[in-house]
Amino acid sequence: MDLFIAHQIVFPLAPGRISVPPASVDYAVPVTFSFFSREERYSLRSDSLAIVVLPLPAAGRPAGDRGVVGQGLTLDLRIEPAETRVGEPLEVAATVTGVGNVALWPEPVLRWPVGFRSYPAQTEVRLAPAQGRIAGSKTFRFLAVPDSAGSFVLPDVRYDYFDVAAGRYQAAAAALRVLAVAVGGEPRAARALPPLLPRR
Repeated sequence: MDLFIAHQIVFPLAPGRISVPPASVDYAVPVTFSFFSREERYSLRSDSLAIVVLPLPAAGRPAGDRGVVGQGLTLDLRIEPAETRVGEPLEVAATVTGVGNVALWPEPVLRWPVGFRSYPAQTEVRLAPAQGRIAGSKTFRFLAVPDSAGSFVLPDVRYDYFDVAAGRYQAAAAALRVLAVAVGGEPRAARALPPLLPRR
């Protein structure tokens, strides 16, 4: 006897009652062991299944909740280089890791100090199923360019979500960072300029 099991993981996106349609399979069985034996064909069909999706609880919901659901989420914030000059970009990578619908996780909100301009870069999703559940990480990359010199504070970053295992709202956090920006270098020509023409 051979046993085949097909797994599918689905994420409901709205509360309510969901009806899962029945699954079906068609197969054939040879009448004899002869290579030219005819086959008898069969079809099997399962029952449909109803699922009730509950809304997220209102108690303890943080302000500005974006409906992120997961389990054991962590937030890692990397800024390179740690020191820069005016007009030179910083490469920022914010990585959210945990169990859940990784592809739909929104980007963390970074509150840049006054004098910084940020530009979104590429987003990378890595899936790593764990014990039959969808898990992995999602990395959001940015470029931040300072307009002035000095010491700046990037406030701590909070990533609020509903933890399905704990049954309550939690937050993954990254500590505040101090950014040192030096005065920019003098602009120089890429190559030596030719001499000026003599006045006639």
